[in-house]
Amino acid sequence: MQLSQHQYNQLQSFKPIRQTEVYYHLQSKANDVLLNITNRFYETHNFNEDNNEQRKNAYKMALAAQIEYFYEMEQTTIAGVNRTPQTMSLGRTTVSM
Repeated sequence: MQLSQHQYNQLQSFKPIRQTEVYYHLQSKANDVLLNITNRFYETHNFNEDNNEQRKNAYKMALAAQIEYFYEMEQTTIAGVNRTPQTMSLGRTTVSM
């Protein structure tokens, strides 16, 4: 795994996740998303042996952002995210999409 729960929780920009089981479930799903986006780069290249620190750090930050997104949305699939009601309120007016 490229980003342990401890490493994730040390990042100041992201909301800490205390439940280990929840974190690793989200991390696994987020890693799947990033592998798809990066054409599965780290399936054919060893993350720990990659000498490009900028690429590794960018991957870690993208992984952390995806984990936080799934955590905030309480969903780990596009279908689940799309089922979540989208609402906006301004004063006494509420719009649901």
